[in-house]
Amino acid sequence: MSAPMAATTVAGAVTRSRISGSAAKAAYTQTGGSGREATPLSGSFAEARSRVLNLYRTSIRDIPEMRKNYNLNETPALIRDCIRAQFEMHAGVRDAKVLDMLVFKGRQNIDEIRAQWKGRHQVTAFLRWQAEQDGKFEAWAVGEKGLFSEAELAANKAHAEKTSGCSIM
Repeated sequence: MSAPMAATTVAGAVTRSRISGSAAKAAYTQTGGSGREATPLSGSFAEARSRVLNLYRTSIRDIPEMRKNYNLNETPALIRDCIRAQFEMHAGVRDAKVLDMLVFKGRQNIDEIRAQWKGRHQVTAFLRWQAEQDGKFEAWAVGEKGLFSEAELAANKAHAEKTSGCSIM
């Protein structure tokens, strides 16, 4: 990999020269580098899991600000359930490197939501996806397989919402 180039101005003309070491690091930070530390890799599954839990707590703490910034009508409990469902989708992941990648993506999403770089439709997309999944499940459980009647499915949903405050089946 070649050394980074530094831009200098000489009599109005921009010239570039190769720099390395501490000069390269200084030039990077002066020229608008990321300003964030690189995401370190976890040494073990336990360390990766603690990062996942920190990300989850951060996500939950951001709900009031997210509701205010994006004018969300959904209750904090529903948003919390949706965030939890996102995390539960990857509950079976046991590879620390994969968890690190998922944590990085999650932090990126949180940063974009905080900076309001996402549109309202992107923030609420999971709510729509969840409703679609619930509809598919209902069509499968009632129509295709005949596991439940419509009344039994409605009773199951009501019981789940009453006992856990969760609208996710």
